Amino acid sequence: MAIFRCGKCEHLREIPNNYIGKSIACPRCQNSVIIFDTVIFIQKVLEKYIDLRVQMSELQATEKPELNNSETVDLLDIDIHDSTAFASQEQYAPIMEWFKCKQIDMDIDHKAVDTTGFFDEIALNLGDNYALLKDVSGKISRTQRGNYTSTTLNLSDYSKKDGQAIHTFCKALHQYSFLAKCFYKKDQQKLYLTLQTAPVITNFFNGEWLEWYVFIKLAGLCRDAKVPISILRSIDVTFPNGARNELDLFLLLNGQQAVCIECKSGEFRSQINKYVKLCKKLKLDKSAFWLIVADLSDEQAKGLSAMYGLSFYNEAGFIQAFADFLT
Repeated sequence: MAIFRCGKCEHLREIPNNYIGKSIACPRCQNSVIIFDTVIFIQKVLEKYIDLRVQMSELQATEKPELNNSETVDLLDIDIHDSTAFASQEQYAPIMEWFKCKQIDMDIDHKAVDTTGFFDEIALNLGDNYALLKDVSGKISRTQRGNYTSTTLNLSDYSKKDGQAIHTFCKALHQYSFLAKCFYKKDQQKLYLTLQTAPVITNFFNGEWLEWYVFIKLAGLCRDAKVPISILRSIDVTFPNGARNELDLFLLLNGQQAVCIECKSGEFRSQINKYVKLCKKLKLDKSAFWLIVADLSDEQAKGLSAMYGLSFYNEAGFIQAFADFLT
């Protein structure tokens, strides 16, 4: 169904899809109203809602004393899976101060750390069960890159337990609108998936899921260990010479210990030297520059760390490594 909303008298109702894009008169006040697709309308409303919440958080932060780079937000006071607190200036002020001291400018994407959506929950499900669910995410990603809008999963290729887990995951993808449709044909043991084409969804399956997974895992580990943290995801930095880079994740522990993390779910080898140079430009110790690569074996991670000095981990190994890093 399409949605009718009059901006003059606020009359609201659903109408058939064949009216989408047309302009019709409001039955109450005769004001001319353009009809929108319901999903697009809701997306716009949610974007405005998130922007307003971020603005409110920033206004609240300006009412508090200015933070120095040893003060951070207490994660025990927030629900890390449903909060705009990570997008507040109070939370990332120590990181801004860290870059300012190095004369590095930064641009922040507030949506990249707003957990009121469902990106972190789906990423957590995928990352915690990656050995099984990588088949699902990989097939969705390949289908999207091929500009197709549907794909099929044959659950008979899996054990009954694994097939049920995949079915449950796909139902969650549909519930949270990561899939447009999800239909299971029991007699064929097949899942028929219709994909979403929204850029935020295609980007998620194309690799951003790993950034979300690492982000929420690190936040949880710091919360459990009661270690103060400032953390940002997907930030653009500009160095004094004008060179620009995008950083997947950057965090400060106790307002002092900096860690830069790059996440790769595809080919990464051609970019290793770029990360070595980036580590030098940030003036970080190599042990504080992490590369988290999905499907990298423990042996490969150990060998690459020895060769290049940077810290390489796979999607499972970084969790224990970071827990050790906190102690």
